[in-house]
Amino acid sequence: MSTFTDHDAADRIRQSLTALSAVVREMTPTGAKPIPAHPDHFNLLARPFSETCLVCKLPGHSSANINASPRCRVALLSLIVFWEDVATHLTSLYQHSKRFHQAVQASQPTYEMRRDAGGLKGGDLEDVLVERVTRAWLKFVAHFSWIRAKANVVLAVGEVGRYEAVAAGLNGLLLGGLTLSDLYQRDIAQ
Repeated sequence: MSTFTDHDAADRIRQSLTALSAVVREMTPTGAKPIPAHPDHFNLLARPFSETCLVCKLPGHSSANINASPRCRVALLSLIVFWEDVATHLTSLYQHSKRFHQAVQASQPTYEMRRDAGGLKGGDLEDVLVERVTRAWLKFVAHFSWIRAKANVVLAVGEVGRYEAVAAGLNGLLLGGLTLSDLYQRDIAQ
């Protein structure tokens, strides 16, 4: 059995920072990749779009019937798997990087961040990553909340459970255990 060394921790931190940097870069107009025909591990909400599916409201395909919408299922699962991967990197950084841990603790998520319309935050790499990933996470959570009834039809129970699991984990990590509704209540109370 091998032991965990400082070199291993530094390598994990480097790999996760690189992966999250690529995620954030893809959220910019110049870094956005075209939507693949069969998305897998892909953030379909990371780019501006004008035409969306009638059922799931995601770009890249079109379905008119909720009972016959396999492309919606693929698109939603792609987003869920994307966020599962992001959660793995975030958790690793939170556990192994003091600077990332501090950036998460200092983060001040707001309900308004779900629009992902603000300018880019400057600062240390960790601060920028936390802010941009939190915005993207809130955008996804808001989108899923908007289509939740349809998602319950399109996805299998276990697939909805995967969303619930990643939501619980990332809400706990990025939002201090709050939900989108909690952020709304907090923001209007101020």
